[in-house]
Amino acid sequence: MLDVCLLGCGGMMPLPYRWLTALMTRFNGSSLLIDCGEGTQIAMRKYGTGFKDLDLILKAGVYAPTGRNTRDTLFLVVTQKELIDRMSKMNAAVMGSENDPFYGAPAVIVVFADRTRTTTVEDGSCAMANLMNAAFSLGIDSCWIHRAREVFESAEGRAIARSFGIPDEYIGIGNCILGYRDCELPTPVERTQP
Repeated sequence: MLDVCLLGCGGMMPLPYRWLTALMTRFNGSSLLIDCGEGTQIAMRKYGTGFKDLDLILKAGVYAPTGRNTRDTLFLVVTQKELIDRMSKMNAAVMGSENDPFYGAPAVIVVFADRTRTTTVEDGSCAMANLMNAAFSLGIDSCWIHRAREVFESAEGRAIARSFGIPDEYIGIGNCILGYRDCELPTPVERTQP
């Protein structure tokens, strides 16, 4: 099965902070980045990630288990600051806040799953967990930010999803923000045995 993923957001003409998109295709375990413009390359260099890192993180999401092995979870990768800021404001509005729920992250992967499946939330949740585990293994920090469903069920959110070819029967499961922390990891809380 051929899997297609749009990286970033842009238009027909690159502008400052608005670069052209790139297209990643995956087939039989191989990935190919098509039409990788300078915007995608600049963003990846600026934030210390590379094509291999993003490919590995997305591959982990693609390999997440799904009910009945449907493997139809979709990923929207956004690295364009203008769109990240727009989605962050939409997310904050859902929770009645003006704070940045994406914490200034340079990349966001929105996970979508088919609402007609009986395992919609479970499928998307497995993908989110795989994305975050893969990111951590590569030294990239991540966080699950809720409210993707509410954001992408709004008229504005649905328009964004449609512009990237996300079908209407798909709902947002979560936003996986990616970046690098500016502090040390906190010490994990000790777990008690049952």
